[in-house]
Amino acid sequence: MGGIAALFRKVIEWGLAVLVEVFWTKERILEIYLNTAQFGRNEYGVGAASQYLLNKPVAQITREEAALLAAVLPSPARMDVRRPSQHMRNRQAFILRQMRNLGGEAYLQRLSSSSITGLHVKFFFNCLRSVFGRLRIINTS
Repeated sequence: MGGIAALFRKVIEWGLAVLVEVFWTKERILEIYLNTAQFGRNEYGVGAASQYLLNKPVAQITREEAALLAAVLPSPARMDVRRPSQHMRNRQAFILRQMRNLGGEAYLQRLSSSSITGLHVKFFFNCLRSVFGRLRIINTS
């Protein structure tokens, strides 16, 4: 019975993802994601994460800090931006390489003019500091 329920849940998730992509721009999807994603034990949204974990406003974080924040996204309750493990540093380095391979900030321009499907691109958007400046980031302080 569990397999059927999981399959049903995946079909619902897929349908919702398609609807979200139809009605919202990539930038809006990312904006909502960045403002609600958990980055630490009690830090939700990139604005709160940068302020409380990095002690600076999101507009002032570096590429390296953005990559470190993105590195915690698979498991923010287990990973700590203030005390990054070697695994997190490896993820950060991978993210920075991917940013470079994708073309850095020029990648944003290509994405905004193309029709890429799939929400996985938001992971790389997270890493690009210029995105943070163009989105409405909720300030929790």
